[in-house]
Amino acid sequence: MNEEKPRHPAATTMAAFVDGKLSQSEVAMVTEHLRECGDCRTVVAETARFEREEELRVRPPRRVTWWLAAAAALAGILAVIPLLPWRRQAPMRDLIAAAPREHRTVEARLSGFPYAHLLAPVRGRPLVDPADLKLSGAAGRVF
Repeated sequence: MNEEKPRHPAATTMAAFVDGKLSQSEVAMVTEHLRECGDCRTVVAETARFEREEELRVRPPRRVTWWLAAAAALAGILAVIPLLPWRRQAPMRDLIAAAPREHRTVEARLSGFPYAHLLAPVRGRPLVDPADLKLSGAAGRVF
């Protein structure tokens, strides 16, 4: 009997080549055949392209999904931080703590500040009170 070598590798061998599951000797044999056979090169190229497209269709790339999720989370956090109540109340607490307890310089009483008698304005240069300077400094830090 005359046993002739098959013209093309088997379909299962070509599929294993595309999947990268052949031994080194089998890879060398298929590569040698692909150098000479344009039909098999086309089949292997189209099979590899189809598998890549199928993989992308079934499972989108993680990098893009992860990046968008991280950017959205960061934007949300940055948008919420100025709205947090502790950020707004801390400066007001500093002003209340710095307000003088012996007197007040504005006629209207402000909510949250302790009661103190109104210090009437004087003619000429007012006396410098360290408590008033402390309140002015706290107001400067707030604004």
